[in-house]
Amino acid sequence: MRIPVVLLAGFLVFSGCSNTEDAREDMTRTVLEVDPAFNKVIEEYQRITNQMETIEREWELKQVLVDQKVQHMNQQLTAAREEVTLRQNQLNEEIEPERQELRELHAHTVDELRERQLQRSTLGRSIAKLRKAVKLAGEAWPLSERQRQDDQLEQMLRDANRIDQEIEMIKQAISLLEAKLVLIDA
Repeated sequence: MRIPVVLLAGFLVFSGCSNTEDAREDMTRTVLEVDPAFNKVIEEYQRITNQMETIEREWELKQVLVDQKVQHMNQQLTAAREEVTLRQNQLNEEIEPERQELRELHAHTVDELRERQLQRSTLGRSIAKLRKAVKLAGEAWPLSERQRQDDQLEQMLRDANRIDQEIEMIKQAISLLEAKLVLIDA
């Protein structure tokens, strides 16, 4: 049996076949000349090879089909996301008038707070000046003038207290408006 193997090896080395398929056919003829019973093995091999190629083609077809389905599903998903975004934006626009109203009210209230704080600051300086004047004048003023200055100081302190309360109420209103904005801002 060594001689046919050597013959086969020699045949392969010295054959001038450039095409692999031609070389395979020549090799098959050579092997079958030496061992004709090997034809059953070759036929079984070809049957199995054909089945494997068929299975491979089926897999490739399935892969193409699945890839197409995935691509289609991705397109559907993209379209669905766009639709959801559009609907969300439309719904979001329904609340926009309330948001705008709250923003404007917030801005107005902040302006009002600044105005009251400026008033309070100015009043505080006036109170400090009047106290200083009363302290410096002391007994030099007539009783009626001192009484008038004390009354004026008391009125200014009541106004300062009222403005302080207004400032606190405005701050609370601003906090409430900010909380409302947080609740309905997207």
